[in-house]
Amino acid sequence: MYFLLLAFVVVCIFDPADRMLHAKVPLFVVLWAVTLPRILTSLGTADFPLRSTTYVAVFVAIPALALLRYGLVNGELPQQAFPLFKAYLLISLAIVLVVHRADLIPMLSATLVALACLVIVVFLAIQLDYSLYNTLKRGGTNLGMFYLDERAYGNVLLLQVFFTTSPMLVVAIAYYFDRAMSMQIMAQRLFFFALTSVSIVGMFLAGGRNNIIVSLLLPFLLWPLYTRRPGLTALCSIGGVTILVVLFMGHLKAFLDPAEISNNIKLITVGDYLQILSDPATLLFGQGLGVDYNWSARGKFFLTELTYLELIRNFGVFGGLIIMALLVLPLISAIFLPTSRRNKALALAWFVYLVMSASNPILFSSMGILILAGLIANILPLPDRAPNAKRAIS
Repeated sequence: MYFLLLAFVVVCIFDPADRMLHAKVPLFVVLWAVTLPRILTSLGTADFPLRSTTYVAVFVAIPALALLRYGLVNGELPQQAFPLFKAYLLISLAIVLVVHRADLIPMLSATLVALACLVIVVFLAIQLDYSLYNTLKRGGTNLGMFYLDERAYGNVLLLQVFFTTSPMLVVAIAYYFDRAMSMQIMAQRLFFFALTSVSIVGMFLAGGRNNIIVSLLLPFLLWPLYTRRPGLTALCSIGGVTILVVLFMGHLKAFLDPAEISNNIKLITVGDYLQILSDPATLLFGQGLGVDYNWSARGKFFLTELTYLELIRNFGVFGGLIIMALLVLPLISAIFLPTSRRNKALALAWFVYLVMSASNPILFSSMGILILAGLIANILPLPDRAPNAKRAIS
């Protein structure tokens, strides 16, 4: 089971578009084939994963009902409906993890550190030999694995080695920061701080405004969780962030400039959403999952980067709010229920990931849902398992 999970995580992170190995779906099916007999034999017993199954059932029911409604009204489903629906089905990995008492987070974090190392290697290789740029750019784009670009923000030109799954590095940063702060032996603490630093540098060099800002901001947000005076530490963190803002004010203005191409497209798209949601039927019930729309700034397409407005367009206000509530459950659990500092750190990283997802389509995919499944398995374990009990697989 360990190697099946590891293979699945590696494929999700290094072959997100599933163009190289085409192994994502087969591995997922095998994981369920191994798990299903254990679930069937646990029916009616305390070993049945009731809480995680209920969560998954509600999470999947919203898009399923939206597809059913669209099919009944129109007689067919949108072309992109099933590929998008697969991301919602991936949340059922949480059940697999609970049944096998598997903690996905250490495995996921270790794989993400390998990703960060690859980002750094590619970045340095281009700096040493710029002739590699075009070759690597074509290869990464063809595989759907990473995208090289030189992005101009005002008078600032940044080389981006944007691996598609690099936003997931928030998990590795939070996990290894927790390990470092929890260690008593200095050598171990330094080792985990090194892994944290590699994750931060990898996320920063991957580029993109969200990656750059979050890679610098997240350590300041995590630090107060590990001090005896969190209020004072939070003030120090705010001071540190303020200094960073002052030092990089020019860059931030360029990042947030409404005239910048990406920002301008998103602002125009917000206007489209206001027009779409002005229809009461769409506002209440949505247009359906994967439905095309002729966007003012991007033409006819089935998806935009504005994730939460897209949720309302797909499922309406009621369905969209239910999905949003399920998404923030790890954060609510960390705030209101007794839990470890590790879980609080991971919940904070998840909150940051949710913020990043507001303007990037990185949530309903094998990226965001993989993280969510790992978190849900930890906060909704079997009733006789304490949330922080030692896991069989970690």
